[in-house]
Amino acid sequence: PIGPYQLAGWSMGALIAVEMARQLRVRGEEVSFLGLIDPTDPRAGSALPDDTESLLLHFAFDLGLTSDDVTRPLDDLSRLDFDDQLSYLLELAKSVRVVPADMSLAYLRRLFAVFQNNVRAIRSYRAASYDGEIILFAARERLTSDPATAWSNLALDVEVHRVPGNHYSMFKPPHVQTL
Repeated sequence: PIGPYQLAGWSMGALIAVEMARQLRVRGEEVSFLGLIDPTDPRAGSALPDDTESLLLHFAFDLGLTSDDVTRPLDDLSRLDFDDQLSYLLELAKSVRVVPADMSLAYLRRLFAVFQNNVRAIRSYRAASYDGEIILFAARERLTSDPATAWSNLALDVEVHRVPGNHYSMFKPPHVQTL
């Protein structure tokens, strides 16, 4: 209940960590460490997709699937109803062992609902400036813009460390050792 506080977050969790740190500092609390691990761009909310097919594809990547794993053409997938799309993703994720073999469709549906709500939260969040130091760990292989630029505009001091891998592989060997 008493600082100094050390906070870190990955992806959307980085937005949450920054907001927590900002609110703590407003209350006069000390934040001795704020680490952002390949954070969501604080300005990217409005650019995030809101159609179900695009969200499902992003969700598939969040599960750990790669574009190489998704062998069915996207236009073919879009012809399926939502449950069939989720079933396809579930079987695919099981086949490449990125989810447990006993994961149910009902559980995956709940995970997708959480993912959808997180995207809605990101879309509506507007980051305020932060008057402290941020340590930013950015994946070298980026599909989107470099987060260092956006966060440098919002924080007093940003120290950037480039980590091998992408948004997901940076947490797996051998890249996790660098992180």
